[in-house]
Amino acid sequence: MKTIKEELTTRDIVKIVCTGLGSGAPIDNKNGVLQFQTVCHNRPGEGSYKLYYYTSTQLFHCYTECSASFDVLELVQRATGCTLPKAGEFIRQITGKYPGRRGFDFIDQEENNLHWEDYDKKVADVDCSEKNSPISTHYLKLYDDKVPYIWHKEGISIKALQKFNIKVDYANMKIIIPHWDKNNNLIGIRGRALNPCEVLSGNKYMPVKCGTEYLAHSLGGNLYGINFNCDKIKETKKVVLFEGEKSVMKYEDWSNGENISLAVCGSSISACQIQLLEEMGVEEVIIAFDKMFTDNSSKEAKEYRSKLVKLGLKFPASMAVYYLWDDNNLIEYKNAPIDHGHKVFSLLMKMKKMIKGKMDSGDKNI
Repeated sequence: MKTIKEELTTRDIVKIVCTGLGSGAPIDNKNGVLQFQTVCHNRPGEGSYKLYYYTSTQLFHCYTECSASFDVLELVQRATGCTLPKAGEFIRQITGKYPGRRGFDFIDQEENNLHWEDYDKKVADVDCSEKNSPISTHYLKLYDDKVPYIWHKEGISIKALQKFNIKVDYANMKIIIPHWDKNNNLIGIRGRALNPCEVLSGNKYMPVKCGTEYLAHSLGGNLYGINFNCDKIKETKKVVLFEGEKSVMKYEDWSNGENISLAVCGSSISACQIQLLEEMGVEEVIIAFDKMFTDNSSKEAKEYRSKLVKLGLKFPASMAVYYLWDDNNLIEYKNAPIDHGHKVFSLLMKMKKMIKGKMDSGDKNI
């Protein structure tokens, strides 16, 4: 079985270092040596061209701060701070290749599969007695106050982005999403990766890292947007539950600021989250989760409908529960109900389906 050095071509190396790690185009000195920017210890695009790659040995040597030789796996580790298995996964995603013993077959599958999306699901059943601890708001000063144009382009107003304190981390290519609890305490910060490599590796949304610490919190122990929207929810006794934070911001514009939406930040609803809704006196719940099927008559659609119904039956008898369902193929696969504009979302809201009525856990209209 081939080793990683035997499997990767020089073109692959260029793709890894330039596309993946952010070096400028390499300098070819015609002696079997390529010179890259020192992404091993500098931010993308900032280093000098003192990182040499020797095609004969397939080793890198940094002639500045690192002053060391290393292979491509260690380069990725140095540049990203990731583990060896994650470095292998990173290279696999960039090149599409699966080298052997010294490449990827030694990847710890448990770690490789433990993406932050899985982390989101695991915290759905947290112990309600374990509360999220506040963290310092000074962390937010590390990021740029400019709103992410990519989200504004999707239809989220600047006013909504500013209300939810959305920021940008240009150095690490992330959109910054602060999370607050019902008492307006900052309890965690999530980042939406803009680097295609991170997205492909399953780390699209994950807690941001500050130094050696991840600013993580129990997603299942909170509801995103609760600090901003709890008063309106208490007033109307209604709530719309989305999967992701971005949908709550879009609802802000759809409702003209009369926002009664929250995000569970995953595809499950925890007992703690239901308890938070009970504390706000909620009597009507609308589950507006992402569309996870392409054909209404498919097995996947039937299973997904069954999942939504089971989620709805978790709520107490004091709450009527509905869910949004796309019978007319109005939204795309894996999109949120609000992703296709106000008109489509309004139509889906009008066609919402009942799981159970208030004070009656048996009747269903599914």
